[in-house]
Amino acid sequence: MVALKEVMSRHYDSVHPDVAARDAFRLMSALNLSMLPVSEERHLVGMLCDAPAVAEDSELRVRDVMSSEVLTGREDQDVRELIAIMRRKDIRTLPVLDANKELVGVFTLGGPWKRSGPGPRRSASEDRFP
Repeated sequence: MVALKEVMSRHYDSVHPDVAARDAFRLMSALNLSMLPVSEERHLVGMLCDAPAVAEDSELRVRDVMSSEVLTGREDQDVRELIAIMRRKDIRTLPVLDANKELVGVFTLGGPWKRSGPGPRRSASEDRFP
C-alpha cells in the first residue's frame, strides 16, 4: 500500500471564507488554479472551483460562492483506492486531511506528487489578504 501522505503535495494555497470572492478568484487566476481550498485555522470548510464571473464591485465573500460539500482524502488512505474514487467522480484535485481533520496538502491526478522544499505555505488569506 502507498499512503497518500507519501505522494501528496504539502505545498498549497488556501483562502479564508470571509475574503472577498473577487480577490480569491483573482488569486486562482494568477496561480492558474482550477480549485482553491477554503479553510479556517487549517480546517477545511469548502472549495472554490472554476471561478464564475464576480463583478468588481460585488460584496460577495468566498463563503457565498464556495462548495461546502467537498470530497477529501485522508493522508493515511491508500492512493489506489483514492484514484479509483477520483476517476469515478471525474475529480482531478482534492484536499488532504490529517487525523485531526486539518488540511495538510492536496493530491492531483497526473500532477507532481512529490515536491522538494519546506512544509506547507501559509494560507493565501495570511499571505495575500490582511
